[in-house]
Amino acid sequence: MAKTTADRAKLLAISALVLSATALRLATPASADQSDDAFLAALKKHGVVFANREAAVATGHRMCAELDAGQTPTNLALSLARDTDLSVHEAGYVLGVSVASYCPQYRTPDAAGS
Repeated sequence: MAKTTADRAKLLAISALVLSATALRLATPASADQSDDAFLAALKKHGVVFANREAAVATGHRMCAELDAGQTPTNLALSLARDTDLSVHEAGYVLGVSVASYCPQYRTPDAAGS
């Protein structure tokens, strides 16, 4: 049976959230510079490329600002994928690493390994 576009979007969103949870386990930096370095290293390790360091870090901080504003992780990952050249999987990973690096208050117990 062929999957509908909505089914595919749901599967991609779920995959993005799983990648986010994995990313959350990878980075727990202490200071801003260390946070940026850990964030960028995690993106590089996963093969996620931004135009430059500043654009990547700004995206990470924007993810946290959007969570602060009440956006859901799923919507954020889908929006990031739609607005960039990132796949939904990559966008979910960026979101997860952003949370781990810049706004750990949004970690979920499952993602933190609890």
